[in-house]
Amino acid sequence: QKRATVIKTMIDRAFERIEARQAGRAVSGVETGFAAIDAILNPMKPGQVVIVGGRPSSGKTSMVTRWFVNAGYAWSQEMLRGGEKKSGLFFSLETKEEDLADRLLCMTAAVNVGKMQRSAVDSAEFDRLNESAEALYLLPLYFDDGYELTITDLRRKARNHKREHGLGM
Repeated sequence: QKRATVIKTMIDRAFERIEARQAGRAVSGVETGFAAIDAILNPMKPGQVVIVGGRPSSGKTSMVTRWFVNAGYAWSQEMLRGGEKKSGLFFSLETKEEDLADRLLCMTAAVNVGKMQRSAVDSAEFDRLNESAEALYLLPLYFDDGYELTITDLRRKARNHKREHGLGM
């Protein structure tokens, strides 16, 4: 259980972050890839909760999966440089795994998902889908599309995942 922190420690840590930024060193967090959102979230920090709301079919899942992929690319590069092992765990209570895979491939390949689902992609688009698949294979990202997950289930799965794979998001 986390204990209370004295204000002096909090302020000291704040100055460490300020000095790191001033020196051009990276401060922990994950950028979303959307400049306007990154300006608000500064970037997303471990343990931070971000709630995304909107009308049906307004692009919520698409936007959040883009954040997730951007984080995966950053962690992959960090691990190649010998950094901490991190991965992402994405719980989807609405979108099935198959649909998420289609969206991820098309999003990263700049191919219309409807066109891909109708088997109407041309050879250049098919090549881009293959290139995207190769890049996505390397990302430390995991998806769980359990529709009937409770908060207890989510916490248990996240803890187990963190123990096995490290957890950054």
